[in-house]
Amino acid sequence: MRLHAVLLVALSALSIHAATITRVFNDDFDPANATGDVVGDPANFDIQSLALTVDTTTMLAQVLVQTNYGSSSSLATFNQFGIDLNPGDLFFLSGSSVKYGVALTAHGGPTGYPGGTLTQGTFYEVNNPADGTLNARAVLGDPPLAYRPDDLVWLRDYNSAITAGGTGTVSIADTGFDGVNGPRSLITLTFAVTPAFISDLSNGLSVQFVSATCANDVLTGFVSTGSDVPEPATFAFIGAGLLGLIGLRRRIG
Repeated sequence: MRLHAVLLVALSALSIHAATITRVFNDDFDPANATGDVVGDPANFDIQSLALTVDTTTMLAQVLVQTNYGSSSSLATFNQFGIDLNPGDLFFLSGSSVKYGVALTAHGGPTGYPGGTLTQGTFYEVNNPADGTLNARAVLGDPPLAYRPDDLVWLRDYNSAITAGGTGTVSIADTGFDGVNGPRSLITLTFAVTPAFISDLSNGLSVQFVSATCANDVLTGFVSTGSDVPEPATFAFIGAGLLGLIGLRRRIG
């Protein structure tokens, strides 16, 4: 009976261990102590945190972003100082190269950068980052009207540079006033990923999110399932060990 309990616990722990990975990245800005997080206009563009959960079995992902984009609970275009601004997209990079992204809103390319309209919430595989991404300078114009003009802010559907890999949804809800940086909102992205994404997670991917197309705030992090999801050989090794325990139990019994 004791051995059966040990086996049950081991198998349950293995299942939980292999199925889900969660990472939380904090990026709080405090005007009294702003070191480490440089934000242009923290009342409208501060990102407080990003939480990423990936289920490697169902290949579904969820991202929760605490932010105060536009000081409102809306992902609509808002105008500041005569400039139309929009939410940035979510990027996943391998090294310095963008491999995947999620469109937070439905958008095409800005003037001078033709391309198809992206579908809100859709997970895209990026085949050619040069044609498949846009930085803040490209979106807002040159001379740049952006805080970080060279930071990537949007995906671009041009010349087969990106491929839709999974559908998803995006929502935003008011979470109250935090007393420091203005109203906080929670952006929730839920989307399906691809087998290639799950495979790349074993080596690790960087996560990058900018608060808006002006790139006034940027949050980055790194996620890897290398130490969370055992390789097939590891499963075989563990399985062989468990079978050995069962055999030992039978001999003793």
